[in-house]
Amino acid sequence: MKHQATYLTTLTPLRGIAALLVVIFHSTIYAMPLVDPARTGLINQGWLWVDFFFVLSGFVLSHVYGHYFETSVTKAQFMSYVGARFARVYPLHLFALVCITVAAVFIRQEAGQVDPILQPMFSYWGFPASLLLIQSMHIFPIAPLNGPAWSLSTEWWVYMLFPLFVGPLRRMPIFGKVLSWLGVAAFYCFLMYYIAPRYGLTRQVTLNLVADWGFFRCAAGFGLGMLLYDAYQHNWGRQIASNGWFFTLASGAVLLALHVGLHSLLIIALFLPVILSAAYQTGWVKQLLSVRPLQRLGDWSFSIYMVHIPIIYMFYVQWIHKNPALLAHYSPTGPANPDYAQGQVFCLMLIGITLTVAALTYYFIEVPARRYLNARLRSKTKEPMAVAM
Repeated sequence: MKHQATYLTTLTPLRGIAALLVVIFHSTIYAMPLVDPARTGLINQGWLWVDFFFVLSGFVLSHVYGHYFETSVTKAQFMSYVGARFARVYPLHLFALVCITVAAVFIRQEAGQVDPILQPMFSYWGFPASLLLIQSMHIFPIAPLNGPAWSLSTEWWVYMLFPLFVGPLRRMPIFGKVLSWLGVAAFYCFLMYYIAPRYGLTRQVTLNLVADWGFFRCAAGFGLGMLLYDAYQHNWGRQIASNGWFFTLASGAVLLALHVGLHSLLIIALFLPVILSAAYQTGWVKQLLSVRPLQRLGDWSFSIYMVHIPIIYMFYVQWIHKNPALLAHYSPTGPANPDYAQGQVFCLMLIGITLTVAALTYYFIEVPARRYLNARLRSKTKEPMAVAM
């Protein structure tokens, strides 16, 4: 197991940019609107960036770990892989969970009343469920405490299944792979048009399944990423997709599709050429994406994703102290007369604070904890997989 995957630097900034776009989306739905949704869907469809993360995770894990499980899945391999993933995600998750739970205690004490729809957000039962990473397994109607961690919960269990599918996918004939692509597309449609309107939280046609059926949404995106990586391995479309202008047009197409409110499944389809093209880049786009600020932004992406809601909860503590009835009534459409200028100022402030805190948690929690746990793991298993990432 001396094989070490090359590091795809061009994918790193994509994580950071997507994480910031999630922060902007959550600034709108957790705090105050930024822009009239009638003018653009770029903000209100920001929940789709989580699906971007799911696809990217399937792609990256296939690149980093796929060769370990290509021929077999041994207990030693699997345990080393699980340990490496645990070291990668759990320490920061635990830190953010403790912080937001403390804030939730103060919010519940200060709030005169909390709308029933919002109560799971501050549920004490969310703490043990989040510790076990099962908070998105149909236990709560909405994601409790650190909301974005719902996707971490679903990804963790998809991580457990990932090794079992690597070998069969790589040995599959071309006809089987075509059927797999069609199968993932059909599964997306099944979730959106059958599961969501009948069993989802909102009983609407949507792919925005979170704490209810989010695991299956994650599995679909992760599987799509694995199939996309198989295409990358076989150089599908390399001659066209490796062109820098193709990457530029593909990225612009995603933003335009979000702006005009294109169908969510079509937007997810547009994510694919962006990721594939970024992975192929060798010219000026690679040089642009390799600049230090964008690389650091990508490095901090997990911290950005995990700490921004605890930061918003800290604002809740102040707001509720001044207005105990703040959370008494929830409106899915937002305030009647939103102050978009105020929302934009708050969002910029949130981004600035989040980037600062994310840099600190990355350097003082995420990296040291990962190194410590991986070192302990290597000393016990003597497996190089723990440092593959």
